[in-house]
Amino acid sequence: MNFLWAILLGAVLGVVSGFLSERRDPGSIIVRGIIGIVGGAIAGIVAVNIAPTEGSSIWISAIGAVVLLFIYWLIVDKRKTT
Repeated sequence: MNFLWAILLGAVLGVVSGFLSERRDPGSIIVRGIIGIVGGAIAGIVAVNIAPTEGSSIWISAIGAVVLLFIYWLIVDKRKTT
């Protein structure tokens, strides 16, 4: 069940980041949602192995989704400048 929460939270964070971001990157809301899902899922898998408690794995999934979205923005910004 934690894995489903990680995916859902990642999707929500990805979509919300699109609305809160002042950046105009080429990715749509769907792309940001998918990136959030992937980040949340990867971090959720890692969290279950590191800290098997339910509350900590959800927070780690949220952090993973935000980190992956931040990496995406860094890559998109580099591509725009070159």
